[in-house]
Amino acid sequence: MSGLGGAVSLAGSGGGLWSIEGGNFQMAAGLINRSEVALHLQEEIKSVADLGDYYELNSTKGNSYICDVAVVATPLDELNIQFIPPISIPERKLQHTHATFVRGLLNPVSIDT
Repeated sequence: MSGLGGAVSLAGSGGGLWSIEGGNFQMAAGLINRSEVALHLQEEIKSVADLGDYYELNSTKGNSYICDVAVVATPLDELNIQFIPPISIPERKLQHTHATFVRGLLNPVSIDT
């Protein structure tokens, strides 16, 4: 089960849960800001080349980036990124999980039988 599914399953489970005033998105934004990386949004990568001591990333906008480290954080079988040299992407077998959430109020009146 993905991390999101795991987090959703904990909703309402106790007082140990937390949130950030103003929105939890601030955690990811803060981590990106503190890491001092160059973030390129709205730009798709079309190829990643391993050139030994570094990686070269080429975008669909015609930009080329040289990186010491490249993290590809997406399901590789859903994109068309060319890897140089080519890599093997194993087939994923997905399982669909269905959940029903019911909200109700408890009736404190006891029933005598």
